Amino acid sequence: MSSTPTINLGTKLAIAYSLEVALEVALEVIVCYAFGTDLRGSPYAANSPYRYAYHSYDCALLSPGTIVTESDVYASVGINSGISAEVILRVKAILDHTPSLPDLSRVPDLWTLDVGRLNSDPGVGVPEHALWQWYRVMTDIDGVGGAVASKVVHHRYPTVMPLWDSFIGKAYNSGDTWGEICQDLTDNDEAFEELERLFSIYLNRFQGGSGVALKRLRLLDILVWSDRANHRSHLRDLGRAVLSHVASPSSW
Repeated sequence: MSSTPTINLGTKLAIAYSLEVALEVALEVIVCYAFGTDLRGSPYAANSPYRYAYHSYDCALLSPGTIVTESDVYASVGINSGISAEVILRVKAILDHTPSLPDLSRVPDLWTLDVGRLNSDPGVGVPEHALWQWYRVMTDIDGVGGAVASKVVHHRYPTVMPLWDSFIGKAYNSGDTWGEICQDLTDNDEAFEELERLFSIYLNRFQGGSGVALKRLRLLDILVWSDRANHRSHLRDLGRAVLSHVASPSSW
């Protein structure tokens, strides 16, 4: 990269990774979220439980195909969707009996879509409409709100469907969240491209490829969530410890 950028996220409030080492700080947070282990005993012991949802959600219950399945519903539990057995059965019934659910694998990455068409359903004929179709299918189910809907659908389409929960809602305006997230990804395109690259290198070089790559939609979610949930400092501290065992990211 030509220079180290400032990463500014959020609309209702500013979440800044504005130090000269912005990318290094963000990488510490991301690496710890994925591979940080419980601090009790030896934090690097092979049998220490991971502290965050990368292994229980991003890496879990992956299945072939391009349509949301029950695997994605179950995986949402791994990121604290709070979905109950009763609601799981309702969602599964919709998945089993709705003949033509939208296939978001054909939709371009969210950060390449039109911001305005993400803030309200533009109607048929444009790719953004498919996201709104999925959102309505899910939230029309009794007991399914925006958080459950996004966590189920994102698991299948991690470059298209944004994640949302109450902490993300503290950073973005209700009703415009998808468009504002898209704008943040566009404004910080170079930084997120580099974060994707660095995490992929770390995963393959230092974790033996044991995991999945994270795309910028999930990276933004982790950075915003960790800040609003007051986990940022902890993630940085443990992430710095994890990275201290490998070559400096500046050499990657």
